[in-house]
Amino acid sequence: RYLDYAHEIVAEMDDPHASNPPPNLVRNAFCDAPVSGRYPICPCDTRRHTKAYEMLSCFEGLVEYSKITHDFRALRSAVLTAEKLFKDEINVMCAVGYADRFASAARRVNAVTEYCDVIHWVRLCRFLYEETGDEKHLDRLEKAFYNAALAGFERDGKWTTHFVRSHGYGHFKAPKQVGMQYHQCCVDNAPRLATTVSEIAVRSLSSGIIEVNLYSDLTASFKGGELALSGNYPVANEVTLRLASDSPRVLRLRVPMWCRQMKVDSKVVQGPYVVLPAASKGEWKISFDMPVEVVSRNSPELSKPLNRDECPDAETLFTASNHSPKKISPVRKSFAAYLMKGPLLLAKTAHLGDTEDEIFNFSTVNGLDAKASVEPIAPEGGVWGAWKLILTIPSGKRIETKVSDYASAADDGGYTAFSVWF
Repeated sequence: RYLDYAHEIVAEMDDPHASNPPPNLVRNAFCDAPVSGRYPICPCDTRRHTKAYEMLSCFEGLVEYSKITHDFRALRSAVLTAEKLFKDEINVMCAVGYADRFASAARRVNAVTEYCDVIHWVRLCRFLYEETGDEKHLDRLEKAFYNAALAGFERDGKWTTHFVRSHGYGHFKAPKQVGMQYHQCCVDNAPRLATTVSEIAVRSLSSGIIEVNLYSDLTASFKGGELALSGNYPVANEVTLRLASDSPRVLRLRVPMWCRQMKVDSKVVQGPYVVLPAASKGEWKISFDMPVEVVSRNSPELSKPLNRDECPDAETLFTASNHSPKKISPVRKSFAAYLMKGPLLLAKTAHLGDTEDEIFNFSTVNGLDAKASVEPIAPEGGVWGAWKLILTIPSGKRIETKVSDYASAADDGGYTAFSVWF
């Protein structure tokens, strides 16, 4: 009966009639329009049809439906939509959407995304990887997890954000809902993120091969053995992998797409996966090349102005939901550059003593062919990773400041000044 109901739902999502009634998610996935442009603007609620995590969860369902029914069209609709979202809706925090809707987020410098959207983007990437085997979905999952997702967990582990954003005075705290003391949708959804990432980090495949996809510190138990990773990845760039098994196991290690060079026991390996010979016990050193990349946001497409219909009152949305009148976060009028160190987005933060002028009032290096280098320093203010950053541009100008990983730059639930823009 449930499968019959699923058939009915999917059929309604693929309505061939000219009226093309919203949301028609399967049928619309095969059109050229961006997701944000497939539905009419509704005067009473601009988010009615492009509300982000609700739509993402539907595509999760379509992937699972295809797994059971072998409906290739349902799976293809999810693949095509994920590609459109990655092109038009990926924000600087490596998640998708703007303020809980699809609204050309890739073209927004005042980036803000609901935590539920991050969670369901990670989940969709996981499901797509499992069904297609395409490593790019893991690359997207990894960057979303180590940046937007971890930024949303408050340090004490008791609550989450409602929105994470690119800069300002802290993220937007999740408000308690419907008069309940311990309920908020993003907080309730967070365990899904934890289980999704732990289930994809290490997999025991039906062939008996153990697949390692993420390199965070972890212990993975399986029948007859255990696998452990340590090394503080990705703040550090070398990890130790240990295996103890009753019988020989083949290990299949993911080579991240962002990694220019990965080594196993000092030997360069090629991706997308490297297979280690069967062993019952062993220890391997895995290192990742993680130079800092300066990413400029200056393409004509990204700089094209947004009209009001695409996202009404963007500045109000960015600044007004902080649940406190204490400090209104500054709104940027133009793009700046951002920095990636391996899968990590870097940020300036008051936790490291960066001043508000350094954080908010700076001359951007965007489009100036800037080069970056970092030196590890002792973390302060509870941040996870900390570095001294040196930026140089061809004119000879040199900029020095301190940076942390984005995830811990403002995860204390307070009003910490931070920014990912340089």
